[in-house]
Amino acid sequence: MDIRGGAMGSRNDHAIPSHLVIRSNPVPGESMIGYLRRLCIANGYDTLQWIFDKNIRFADEIFIEENMWRISDVTGCDCKIIRRHSYCIKGKQGGGINFHGIIIDRNRLDIKYLNICPDCLLESPIIQSIWDLVDFTACPKHGTNIVNRCPACRGFLSWMRASNTCECGMVEYNDYFTGFSSENEVTCAKHISFLLGNKAETEALPGMNEKIKRLSLEDFLYCVNRIYSLPVYDDENNCHVKVEQAFLDKRVCVSYSMGILMDWPAKFYNHVETISEFIIRYGGVHRVKRREERNFLLASFLGMMSGVAIKIDGTTEIFDRKWFDINKRINLI
Repeated sequence: MDIRGGAMGSRNDHAIPSHLVIRSNPVPGESMIGYLRRLCIANGYDTLQWIFDKNIRFADEIFIEENMWRISDVTGCDCKIIRRHSYCIKGKQGGGINFHGIIIDRNRLDIKYLNICPDCLLESPIIQSIWDLVDFTACPKHGTNIVNRCPACRGFLSWMRASNTCECGMVEYNDYFTGFSSENEVTCAKHISFLLGNKAETEALPGMNEKIKRLSLEDFLYCVNRIYSLPVYDDENNCHVKVEQAFLDKRVCVSYSMGILMDWPAKFYNHVETISEFIIRYGGVHRVKRREERNFLLASFLGMMSGVAIKIDGTTEIFDRKWFDINKRINLI
């Protein structure tokens, strides 16, 4: 039955029960949104909205304290289990997210839309948390794309909608949804899965550099993200730098970065050299023309790459040997 009552899925407290009739606990690795969606489908609801006391506009609103208790009450699941499967913000600045007991940068999660592996859904109705990681663009089991939009109507899949079909009627686990990922994307997905304890090392890491294998999940995601990031001016007066992706398609970003990381350190230092030359010679692409601005961006970029080097090598010795000293390098321009 449809109880949405408008685009935002308004509640009708007189038409719904206080608790779900069909209940269960989340299974290992299941996302909270996927868990709620699974229970709503089982109980005959086509939206998650009725569960909450207030209308929810954005997915991250689900994970506030009052909603943890609300979900526990409605589902009958212990609140400690609910928290464990939720993306609760950690730290005073709100920069960290609890990801099944691991604290990662909240920017590494994408919960604006529903992310799925169609082949996995065909085998099981479980929507996995790992699919919400920005850098997890492929399924390590099937080698297929993680998708968040319908290939038929091109509409994004709504996290609020409790249904196995898109609004256009296309079934989510239809073969039409399936596309295949690059080898590097699959390798990245296998390693992330390994770091979360889902894979045996021999299966997850064929051909990957030994130094990459020793990274934590947080450090690995940091490295993947930094490799394809470039510094750009945000506020010239305050010399504030933000970073943006070198490629708009995150699949290209992941594939590009994994090609570098798997062949560390040779390709990494070639990559740093290439981007450094780009900033020095062709910074005008980012509307940076003055020498001082190029120097500032180069220092920002080398600083980011130095951070990658120290996470992998544990030292910047090789990095510093390659470019002498960052300040000396800038003075050469």
